[in-house]
Amino acid sequence: MRGYFFFGSNPGGFWTQAQYKAVVADAAAHFITVVPEVDSPGHNNAIIMSEYNDTQNPALPVSPHSINCGKNSPPQWDYTEDVGYSALCPGSRDTWAIMTAIISQLTALTPGPYYDLGGDEVPASLLSAPKYAAFVNKEAGIVTGATGHHKTVMGWADIAGKGTRPPAGSVAEYWQPAGGSSPGSVTGREAVAKHMKIVMAPANHTYLDQKYAVSARSSVPPSLGMNWACPHGCDVSSAYNWNPGGFVTGVTDRNVIGVEGAMWGETVANLANADYMVFPRLLALAEIAWSPPAHRTAASPAYHDFLRRLAGQGARLQAAGVNFYPSAQVPWPLQVIGAAETANARGQVHGPVATLSAPGIPTSTLTMCDSSLGIGCTIKWGDGSTTTGDVTGTNATGTQVNSLYTISGQHAYSRRGTYHGVVIVSAGNSKPVRANFTVTWP
Repeated sequence: MRGYFFFGSNPGGFWTQAQYKAVVADAAAHFITVVPEVDSPGHNNAIIMSEYNDTQNPALPVSPHSINCGKNSPPQWDYTEDVGYSALCPGSRDTWAIMTAIISQLTALTPGPYYDLGGDEVPASLLSAPKYAAFVNKEAGIVTGATGHHKTVMGWADIAGKGTRPPAGSVAEYWQPAGGSSPGSVTGREAVAKHMKIVMAPANHTYLDQKYAVSARSSVPPSLGMNWACPHGCDVSSAYNWNPGGFVTGVTDRNVIGVEGAMWGETVANLANADYMVFPRLLALAEIAWSPPAHRTAASPAYHDFLRRLAGQGARLQAAGVNFYPSAQVPWPLQVIGAAETANARGQVHGPVATLSAPGIPTSTLTMCDSSLGIGCTIKWGDGSTTTGDVTGTNATGTQVNSLYTISGQHAYSRRGTYHGVVIVSAGNSKPVRANFTVTWP
Protein backbone atom coordinates (compact mmCIF):
# COMPACT_ATOMS: atom_id res chain seq x y z
CA MET A 1 0.00 0.00 0.00
CA ARG A 2 1.31 3.44 -0.93
CA GLY A 3 0.67 6.57 1.10
CA TYR A 4 0.84 10.06 -0.34
CA PHE A 5 1.06 13.10 1.91
CA PHE A 6 1.26 16.67 0.70
CA PHE A 7 1.05 19.75 2.91
CA GLY A 8 0.28 22.92 1.01
CA SER A 9 -0.58 25.57 3.60
CA ASN A 10 2.94 27.04 3.55
CA PRO A 11 3.77 28.69 0.19
CA GLY A 12 7.54 28.50 0.74
CA GLY A 13 10.36 26.54 2.32
CA PHE A 14 12.64 23.68 1.36
CA TRP A 15 14.45 20.65 2.68
CA THR A 16 18.21 20.33 2.73
CA GLN A 17 19.73 17.12 1.40
CA ALA A 18 20.56 16.14 4.98
CA GLN A 19 16.91 16.55 5.99
CA TYR A 20 15.77 14.48 3.03
CA LYS A 21 18.25 11.73 3.90
CA ALA A 22 16.94 11.74 7.47
CA VAL A 23 13.37 11.23 6.24
CA VAL A 24 14.48 8.37 3.96
CA ALA A 25 16.37 6.73 6.84
CA ASP A 26 13.49 7.10 9.29
CA ALA A 27 11.07 5.67 6.73
CA ALA A 28 13.36 2.70 6.11
CA ALA A 29 13.54 2.05 9.85
CA HIS A 30 9.75 1.68 9.76
CA PHE A 31 9.76 -0.55 6.63
CA ILE A 32 8.59 2.29 4.38
CA THR A 33 10.10 3.08 0.97
CA VAL A 34 10.17 6.75 -0.01
CA VAL A 35 9.14 7.47 -3.60
CA PRO A 36 10.13 10.99 -4.67
CA GLU A 37 7.93 12.90 -7.09
CA VAL A 38 8.52 16.26 -8.73
CA ASP A 39 5.41 16.63 -10.84
CA SER A 40 5.96 17.46 -14.50
CA PRO A 41 5.32 18.79 -17.02
CA GLY A 42 2.40 20.39 -15.13
CA HIS A 43 1.86 21.21 -11.46
CA ASN A 44 5.25 22.93 -11.36
CA ASN A 45 4.69 26.65 -11.06
CA ALA A 46 7.20 26.72 -8.19
CA ILE A 47 9.98 25.49 -10.52
CA ILE A 48 9.05 27.98 -13.22
CA MET A 49 8.85 30.88 -10.78
CA SER A 50 12.17 29.93 -9.19
CA GLU A 51 14.09 29.65 -12.47
CA TYR A 52 12.31 32.01 -14.86
CA ASN A 53 14.46 35.05 -14.02
CA ASP A 54 17.64 33.12 -13.20
CA THR A 55 19.31 34.54 -16.29
CA GLN A 56 22.82 34.57 -14.79
CA ASN A 57 22.85 30.85 -14.07
CA PRO A 58 25.53 29.18 -16.25
CA ALA A 59 23.61 25.90 -15.98
CA LEU A 60 20.81 27.49 -18.02
CA PRO A 61 22.72 28.45 -21.16
CA VAL A 62 19.83 29.36 -23.48
CA SER A 63 17.17 31.39 -21.67
CA PRO A 64 15.29 30.34 -18.54
CA HIS A 65 12.30 32.24 -19.96
CA SER A 66 12.01 29.45 -22.50
CA ILE A 67 10.95 26.91 -19.84
CA ASN A 68 7.53 28.51 -19.36
CA CYS A 69 4.66 27.01 -21.34
CA GLY A 70 2.11 27.95 -18.71
CA LYS A 71 -0.99 30.08 -18.94
CA ASN A 72 0.68 33.21 -17.56
CA SER A 73 3.58 34.94 -19.28
CA PRO A 74 5.44 36.02 -17.27
CA PRO A 75 4.48 33.39 -14.68
CA GLN A 76 2.74 34.42 -11.47
CA TRP A 77 2.48 32.96 -7.99
CA ASP A 78 -0.90 31.35 -7.37
CA TYR A 79 -1.75 30.45 -3.79
CA THR A 80 -5.23 29.16 -4.63
CA GLU A 81 -6.31 25.58 -5.27
CA ASP A 82 -6.15 26.08 -9.05
CA VAL A 83 -4.62 23.42 -11.29
CA GLY A 84 -3.83 23.25 -14.99
CA TYR A 85 -2.22 26.66 -15.41
CA SER A 86 1.49 25.78 -15.38
CA ALA A 87 3.65 23.63 -17.68
CA LEU A 88 7.29 23.22 -18.56
CA CYS A 89 8.17 23.46 -22.24
CA PRO A 90 9.45 20.18 -23.70
CA GLY A 91 11.35 22.01 -26.46
CA SER A 92 13.53 24.08 -24.10
CA ARG A 93 17.08 22.90 -23.45
CA ASP A 94 16.90 24.70 -20.11
CA THR A 95 13.86 22.64 -19.12
CA TRP A 96 15.99 19.52 -19.46
CA ALA A 97 18.95 21.05 -17.68
CA ILE A 98 16.62 21.65 -14.71
CA MET A 99 14.85 18.27 -14.86
CA THR A 100 18.09 16.32 -15.29
CA ALA A 101 19.59 18.03 -12.24
CA ILE A 102 16.47 17.34 -10.15
CA ILE A 103 16.22 13.68 -11.17
CA SER A 104 19.94 13.09 -10.73
CA GLN A 105 20.01 14.51 -7.20
CA LEU A 106 16.76 12.96 -5.96
CA THR A 107 17.46 9.49 -7.33
CA ALA A 108 20.94 9.55 -5.83
CA LEU A 109 19.44 10.38 -2.43
CA THR A 110 16.69 7.76 -2.64
CA PRO A 111 17.61 4.07 -2.41
CA GLY A 112 14.14 2.84 -3.40
CA PRO A 113 13.48 1.50 -6.93
CA TYR A 114 10.99 4.14 -8.11
CA TYR A 115 10.98 7.74 -9.31
CA ASP A 116 7.59 9.36 -9.86
CA LEU A 117 7.52 11.92 -12.66
CA GLY A 118 3.90 12.98 -12.04
CA GLY A 119 2.34 13.73 -15.41
CA ASP A 120 -1.20 14.60 -14.34
CA GLU A 121 -3.56 17.44 -15.23
CA VAL A 122 -1.80 19.05 -18.17
CA PRO A 123 -4.52 20.59 -20.38
CA ALA A 124 -4.16 20.47 -24.16
CA SER A 125 -4.44 24.25 -24.18
CA LEU A 126 -0.95 24.35 -22.65
CA LEU A 127 0.67 21.30 -24.23
CA SER A 128 -0.77 19.40 -27.18
CA ALA A 129 -0.93 15.62 -26.93
CA PRO A 130 2.26 15.20 -29.05
CA LYS A 131 4.16 17.75 -26.92
CA TYR A 132 2.97 16.14 -23.71
CA ALA A 133 3.98 12.69 -24.96
CA ALA A 134 7.38 14.01 -26.04
CA PHE A 135 7.97 15.38 -22.54
CA VAL A 136 6.97 12.15 -20.79
CA ASN A 137 9.05 10.01 -23.15
CA LYS A 138 12.19 12.10 -22.69
CA GLU A 139 11.85 12.27 -18.92
CA ALA A 140 11.21 8.52 -18.72
CA GLY A 141 14.51 7.98 -20.53
CA ILE A 142 16.33 10.11 -17.98
CA VAL A 143 14.72 8.25 -15.06
CA THR A 144 15.63 4.82 -16.42
CA GLY A 145 19.10 5.86 -17.57
CA ALA A 146 22.33 6.31 -15.65
CA THR A 147 21.48 9.89 -14.68
CA GLY A 148 18.35 8.61 -12.95
CA HIS A 149 20.25 5.72 -11.35
CA HIS A 150 18.19 3.28 -13.45
CA LYS A 151 14.98 3.79 -11.50
CA THR A 152 11.58 2.42 -12.49
CA VAL A 153 9.26 5.06 -13.91
CA MET A 154 6.16 5.84 -11.89
CA GLY A 155 3.50 8.45 -12.64
CA TRP A 156 -0.18 9.22 -12.66
CA ALA A 157 -2.09 7.16 -15.22
CA ASP A 158 -2.15 10.17 -17.56
CA ILE A 159 1.36 9.10 -18.64
CA ALA A 160 -0.19 6.09 -20.40
CA GLY A 161 -1.99 8.32 -22.89
CA LYS A 162 -1.68 8.60 -26.66
CA GLY A 163 1.87 8.73 -27.95
CA THR A 164 3.67 7.94 -24.71
CA ARG A 165 6.14 5.04 -24.50
CA PRO A 166 6.64 4.17 -20.83
CA PRO A 167 8.98 1.20 -20.40
CA ALA A 168 7.20 -2.11 -19.72
CA GLY A 169 6.87 -2.55 -15.98
CA SER A 170 6.44 1.17 -15.31
CA VAL A 171 3.80 2.02 -12.72
CA ALA A 172 0.65 4.03 -13.38
CA GLU A 173 -1.36 5.54 -10.50
CA TYR A 174 -5.03 5.49 -11.46
CA TRP A 175 -6.66 8.50 -9.76
CA GLN A 176 -9.84 9.15 -11.71
CA PRO A 177 -13.15 8.65 -9.85
CA ALA A 178 -14.54 7.05 -13.02
CA GLY A 179 -15.09 3.31 -12.82
CA GLY A 180 -16.23 0.52 -15.10
CA SER A 181 -15.93 1.48 -18.76
CA SER A 182 -17.05 5.11 -18.39
CA PRO A 183 -15.08 7.67 -20.44
CA GLY A 184 -12.84 8.80 -17.59
CA SER A 185 -11.57 5.27 -17.02
CA VAL A 186 -9.62 4.99 -20.28
CA THR A 187 -6.22 5.69 -18.72
CA GLY A 188 -6.44 2.45 -16.74
CA ARG A 189 -6.90 0.39 -19.89
CA GLU A 190 -4.21 2.37 -21.72
CA ALA A 191 -1.77 1.53 -18.93
CA VAL A 192 -2.58 -2.17 -19.15
CA ALA A 193 -2.17 -2.08 -22.95
CA LYS A 194 1.31 -0.61 -22.48
CA HIS A 195 2.29 -3.38 -20.04
CA MET A 196 2.36 -1.07 -17.04
CA LYS A 197 1.55 -2.07 -13.50
CA ILE A 198 -1.28 -0.23 -11.73
CA VAL A 199 -1.55 1.37 -8.31
CA MET A 200 -5.23 2.00 -7.71
CA ALA A 201 -6.05 5.39 -6.22
CA PRO A 202 -9.53 6.40 -7.44
CA ALA A 203 -10.22 9.71 -5.74
CA ASN A 204 -13.74 8.84 -4.62
CA HIS A 205 -12.41 5.90 -2.60
CA THR A 206 -8.81 6.70 -1.64
CA TYR A 207 -8.34 10.47 -1.49
CA LEU A 208 -8.15 11.14 2.22
CA ASP A 209 -8.47 14.90 1.76
CA GLN A 210 -12.15 14.52 0.86
CA LYS A 211 -14.79 15.52 3.40
CA TYR A 212 -16.58 12.79 5.30
CA ALA A 213 -20.11 14.16 4.85
CA VAL A 214 -21.59 16.90 2.68
CA SER A 215 -25.18 18.12 2.64
CA ALA A 216 -26.98 21.22 1.40
CA ARG A 217 -26.57 22.89 4.80
CA SER A 218 -23.36 21.55 6.28
CA SER A 219 -20.22 19.51 5.78
CA VAL A 220 -17.99 17.41 8.00
CA PRO A 221 -15.40 18.56 8.70
CA PRO A 222 -16.58 22.12 7.99
CA SER A 223 -13.15 23.77 7.69
CA LEU A 224 -11.06 20.97 6.19
CA GLY A 225 -11.04 18.97 3.03
CA MET A 226 -12.41 19.02 -0.50
CA ASN A 227 -15.48 17.40 -2.02
CA TRP A 228 -14.85 17.47 -5.79
CA ALA A 229 -14.51 13.67 -5.84
CA CYS A 230 -17.12 13.09 -3.13
CA PRO A 231 -20.05 15.49 -3.64
CA HIS A 232 -21.92 13.86 -0.74
CA GLY A 233 -18.83 13.00 1.28
CA CYS A 234 -16.65 9.89 1.55
CA ASP A 235 -16.94 8.15 4.89
CA VAL A 236 -15.50 4.79 5.97
CA SER A 237 -17.93 2.98 3.66
CA SER A 238 -16.42 4.67 0.59
CA ALA A 239 -12.90 3.68 1.61
CA TYR A 240 -13.88 0.04 2.20
CA ASN A 241 -16.63 -0.91 -0.23
CA TRP A 242 -14.82 -1.22 -3.56
CA ASN A 243 -12.61 -3.71 -5.36
CA PRO A 244 -9.19 -2.53 -6.63
CA GLY A 245 -9.01 -5.39 -9.14
CA GLY A 246 -12.46 -4.77 -10.57
CA PHE A 247 -13.01 -1.03 -10.32
CA VAL A 248 -12.04 -0.32 -13.94
CA THR A 249 -13.06 -2.61 -16.76
CA GLY A 250 -9.93 -4.21 -18.19
CA VAL A 251 -7.85 -3.70 -15.03
CA THR A 252 -7.70 -6.92 -13.03
CA ASP A 253 -5.88 -8.24 -9.99
CA ARG A 254 -3.06 -9.37 -12.31
CA ASN A 255 -2.41 -5.72 -13.21
CA VAL A 256 -2.81 -4.13 -9.77
CA ILE A 257 0.24 -4.07 -7.49
CA GLY A 258 -1.16 -1.87 -4.75
CA VAL A 259 -3.56 0.73 -3.39
CA GLU A 260 -2.68 4.34 -2.70
CA GLY A 261 -4.16 6.66 -0.09
CA ALA A 262 -3.50 10.33 -0.85
CA MET A 263 -3.68 13.08 1.75
CA TRP A 264 -3.51 16.38 -0.15
CA GLY A 265 -2.98 19.28 2.20
CA GLU A 266 -4.35 22.48 0.68
CA THR A 267 -6.65 22.90 3.69
CA VAL A 268 -4.51 21.11 6.28
CA ALA A 269 -2.47 23.21 8.71
CA ASN A 270 -0.97 20.64 11.09
CA LEU A 271 -0.59 16.94 11.83
CA ALA A 272 -3.69 16.85 14.03
CA ASN A 273 -5.70 18.00 11.00
CA ALA A 274 -4.01 15.36 8.85
CA ASP A 275 -4.72 12.61 11.39
CA TYR A 276 -8.39 13.62 11.48
CA MET A 277 -8.70 13.32 7.71
CA VAL A 278 -6.65 10.13 7.42
CA PHE A 279 -8.11 8.09 10.29
CA PRO A 280 -10.12 5.90 10.38
CA ARG A 281 -10.35 5.69 6.56
CA LEU A 282 -6.71 4.64 6.20
CA LEU A 283 -7.49 1.48 8.16
CA ALA A 284 -10.16 0.61 5.61
CA LEU A 285 -7.72 1.11 2.73
CA ALA A 286 -5.13 -1.04 4.47
CA GLU A 287 -7.72 -3.80 4.89
CA ILE A 288 -8.62 -3.95 1.20
CA ALA A 289 -4.98 -3.59 0.10
CA TRP A 290 -3.63 -6.40 2.26
CA SER A 291 -6.57 -8.80 2.56
CA PRO A 292 -7.93 -11.45 0.20
CA PRO A 293 -10.75 -10.38 -2.15
CA ALA A 294 -14.19 -10.22 -0.58
CA HIS A 295 -17.70 -9.12 -1.46
CA ARG A 296 -17.75 -5.58 -0.11
CA THR A 297 -21.01 -3.62 -0.09
CA ALA A 298 -22.96 -1.64 2.48
CA ALA A 299 -24.96 -4.77 3.32
CA SER A 300 -22.17 -7.35 3.08
CA PRO A 301 -21.00 -9.43 6.06
CA ALA A 302 -17.41 -8.45 5.26
CA TYR A 303 -18.16 -4.75 5.71
CA HIS A 304 -20.03 -5.21 8.97
CA ASP A 305 -17.32 -7.48 10.32
CA PHE A 306 -14.77 -4.80 9.44
CA LEU A 307 -16.80 -2.10 11.21
CA ARG A 308 -16.92 -4.26 14.32
CA ARG A 309 -13.16 -4.74 14.29
CA LEU A 310 -12.53 -1.09 13.46
CA ALA A 311 -14.67 -0.02 16.42
CA GLY A 312 -12.27 -1.80 18.75
CA GLN A 313 -9.42 0.45 17.59
CA GLY A 314 -10.94 3.65 19.00
CA ALA A 315 -9.34 3.35 22.43
CA ARG A 316 -6.02 2.28 20.91
CA LEU A 317 -5.95 5.33 18.63
CA GLN A 318 -6.75 7.61 21.54
CA ALA A 319 -4.16 6.01 23.79
CA ALA A 320 -1.57 6.52 21.03
CA GLY A 321 -2.49 10.20 20.75
CA VAL A 322 -3.88 9.82 17.23
CA ASN A 323 -6.59 12.31 16.33
CA PHE A 324 -9.41 10.79 14.27
CA TYR A 325 -12.92 11.36 13.01
CA PRO A 326 -15.42 9.41 15.17
CA SER A 327 -17.48 8.30 12.19
CA ALA A 328 -21.13 7.60 12.91
CA GLN A 329 -20.85 4.57 10.61
CA VAL A 330 -18.62 2.85 13.16
CA PRO A 331 -20.24 1.38 16.32
CA TRP A 332 -17.58 2.78 18.65
CA PRO A 333 -17.95 1.08 22.03
CA LEU A 334 -17.39 2.53 25.44
CA GLN A 335 -14.16 1.05 26.73
CA VAL A 336 -13.00 1.39 30.29
CA ILE A 337 -9.72 0.19 31.77
CA GLY A 338 -9.26 -0.15 35.51
CA ALA A 339 -6.23 0.99 37.48
CA ALA A 340 -4.27 -0.20 40.49
CA GLU A 341 -4.19 2.21 43.43
CA THR A 342 -2.66 2.31 46.89
CA ALA A 343 -4.56 3.83 49.81
CA ASN A 344 -2.77 6.29 52.11
CA ALA A 345 -1.85 5.58 55.71
CA ARG A 346 -5.43 6.30 56.83
CA GLY A 347 -6.95 3.94 54.25
CA GLN A 348 -8.13 6.78 52.03
CA VAL A 349 -8.26 6.81 48.23
CA HIS A 350 -8.65 10.05 46.31
CA GLY A 351 -7.77 9.80 42.63
CA PRO A 352 -8.20 7.91 39.35
CA VAL A 353 -9.51 4.36 39.33
CA ALA A 354 -10.15 3.93 35.59
CA THR A 355 -9.68 5.40 32.08
CA LEU A 356 -12.63 5.75 29.70
CA SER A 357 -12.66 5.84 25.91
CA ALA A 358 -15.92 7.17 24.44
CA PRO A 359 -15.36 8.30 20.83
CA GLY A 360 -18.33 9.99 19.25
CA ILE A 361 -20.36 10.35 22.45
CA PRO A 362 -22.05 13.78 22.07
CA THR A 363 -21.70 15.24 25.53
CA SER A 364 -20.45 18.56 26.89
CA THR A 365 -17.11 18.97 28.65
CA LEU A 366 -17.42 16.60 31.59
CA THR A 367 -16.70 17.29 35.23
CA MET A 368 -18.99 14.76 36.90
CA CYS A 369 -20.60 11.43 36.11
CA ASP A 370 -24.33 12.03 36.10
CA SER A 371 -27.20 11.44 33.73
CA SER A 372 -27.68 15.13 32.90
CA LEU A 373 -24.29 15.11 31.16
CA GLY A 374 -24.95 11.91 29.26
CA ILE A 375 -22.44 9.72 31.07
CA GLY A 376 -23.10 7.74 34.21
CA CYS A 377 -20.51 5.87 36.21
CA THR A 378 -20.72 3.93 39.40
CA ILE A 379 -17.75 2.90 41.51
CA LYS A 380 -18.11 -0.19 43.67
CA TRP A 381 -15.17 -0.12 46.06
CA GLY A 382 -15.02 -3.82 46.92
CA ASP A 383 -16.07 -3.43 50.55
CA GLY A 384 -19.81 -3.06 49.94
CA SER A 385 -19.65 0.72 49.38
CA THR A 386 -20.83 2.40 46.18
CA THR A 387 -20.30 6.00 45.01
CA THR A 388 -20.58 8.07 41.85
CA GLY A 389 -17.29 8.86 40.08
CA ASP A 390 -15.88 12.13 38.82
CA VAL A 391 -14.84 12.42 35.15
CA THR A 392 -12.23 14.75 33.71
CA GLY A 393 -11.48 15.12 30.03
CA THR A 394 -12.52 17.22 27.05
CA ASN A 395 -15.22 16.17 24.63
CA ALA A 396 -14.76 16.45 20.87
CA THR A 397 -14.67 20.01 19.59
CA GLY A 398 -14.40 20.80 15.90
CA THR A 399 -11.78 18.51 14.44
CA GLN A 400 -10.26 17.41 17.75
CA VAL A 401 -11.52 14.01 18.85
CA ASN A 402 -12.51 13.61 22.47
CA SER A 403 -9.69 12.79 24.83
CA LEU A 404 -9.48 9.77 27.04
CA TYR A 405 -11.51 10.48 30.17
CA THR A 406 -10.23 9.80 33.67
CA ILE A 407 -12.70 8.42 36.20
CA SER A 408 -11.81 9.35 39.77
CA GLY A 409 -13.39 8.78 43.14
CA GLN A 410 -12.77 9.07 46.86
CA HIS A 411 -13.32 6.52 49.57
CA ALA A 412 -12.03 5.48 53.00
CA TYR A 413 -11.60 1.83 53.98
CA SER A 414 -12.07 0.63 57.56
CA ARG A 415 -9.42 -2.09 57.60
CA ARG A 416 -6.20 -2.93 55.78
CA GLY A 417 -6.14 -5.32 52.85
CA THR A 418 -6.49 -5.63 49.08
CA TYR A 419 -9.85 -4.69 47.59
CA HIS A 420 -11.17 -5.55 44.15
CA GLY A 421 -13.52 -2.88 42.91
CA VAL A 422 -15.64 -2.39 39.80
CA VAL A 423 -16.33 0.70 37.68
CA ILE A 424 -19.59 0.62 35.69
CA VAL A 425 -19.97 3.20 32.92
CA SER A 426 -22.87 4.06 30.62
CA ALA A 427 -23.33 6.80 28.01
CA GLY A 428 -26.19 7.61 25.69
CA ASN A 429 -27.72 4.45 24.27
CA SER A 430 -24.53 2.44 24.66
CA LYS A 431 -24.57 -0.75 26.66
CA PRO A 432 -22.96 -0.22 30.10
CA VAL A 433 -19.42 -1.46 30.40
CA ARG A 434 -17.41 -2.42 33.45
CA ALA A 435 -13.79 -2.73 34.45
CA ASN A 436 -12.09 -4.10 37.54
CA PHE A 437 -9.63 -2.08 39.60
CA THR A 438 -7.58 -2.86 42.67
CA VAL A 439 -6.88 -0.83 45.81
CA THR A 440 -4.27 -1.95 48.31
CA TRP A 441 -4.01 -0.63 51.88
CA PRO A 442 -0.72 -2.13 53.05
